Amino acid sequence: MPQYYEYELAKAAHKLVTEMLKLKPDETIVITADTESDPRVVDATAAAAFAVGAKPMVVWIASPLGVGKAADPMLPEAL
Repeated sequence: MPQYYEYELAKAAHKLVTEMLKLKPDETIVITADTESDPRVVDATAAAAFAVGAKPMVVWIASPLGVGKAADPMLPEAL
């Protein structure tokens, strides 16, 4: 049995990666999420990217204590 809005989420994720991001096969996409993100949305986006041949990588971080510049001290340095 499908979960709550599973089909609609799959459609939205597909539209995101094909029409908005225009991902191509073999492109790499890094999806960043924090502990307040909905994992179903993150997983659906990664799955849609994989379905079009892209290489998704998901990076999870702790939710920062603030927004904008206030969150900077909580974010990891660039790799």
